[in-house]
Amino acid sequence: MLKGVIFDLDDTLYDYQTANKIAEDYILMYMADQYQLDDKVVKEAVNHGKKMTKQLLTEGAAQHSRLLYYQHALEFLKVSPVGKAWRLECLFWDKFLDRIELYSGVKDVLDWLKEKNIKIGICTDLTAGIQHQKLMRLGLDKYVDALVTSEEIGYEKPDKRMFQQVLEKLKLGAKDVVMVGDSWDKDVQGAVAMGIKSIWKQNNGNGLLQDGIWKFANYQDGYLVNLIKEI
Repeated sequence: MLKGVIFDLDDTLYDYQTANKIAEDYILMYMADQYQLDDKVVKEAVNHGKKMTKQLLTEGAAQHSRLLYYQHALEFLKVSPVGKAWRLECLFWDKFLDRIELYSGVKDVLDWLKEKNIKIGICTDLTAGIQHQKLMRLGLDKYVDALVTSEEIGYEKPDKRMFQQVLEKLKLGAKDVVMVGDSWDKDVQGAVAMGIKSIWKQNNGNGLLQDGIWKFANYQDGYLVNLIKEI
């Protein structure tokens, strides 16, 4: 049996996209009201802020910084960002964290892994601070044996250094673990390139895709646990 399971976090253990959309819409509404601007103007400014941040920071977790998104957005609107950008970031993450919950069945899978003394790692992009907050908000802090974020590595998945670091923290080899994630390129292919078997979280059934790669649709039907038993 495997000695460890490495999970991605966002959109693998909970619904990131829905919470992100709710929080983004809230910030757009807040900014339009706060600065008495048309919704389209605010949206253009925030999109500019995201684009500018990603142009300036082509690698690493900082390219996803909400603080920088909003700083550049406010500058685009010719509003001083000092204090205000930080406030917007806080409002965004407060709204986001209020909206997240584990996918149904995740806790049962994690409880089973702990019962079998199978180590649990989290290998995730984005900044360390907010990923720690998500884990605590989701009640995952008591399950995780090792956490690696792209901020501490300086590179994002599928860079092999992400996977190397989590293996080192778990004190396990590539053959001892399996990677579970929703991104084909970042999670599945990144892990496979390191010799790690992968299970792709998506919404289209369960089964073997190719040698060393499986897919599963949910945590409730027992397929994932049975698969981990067999690998």
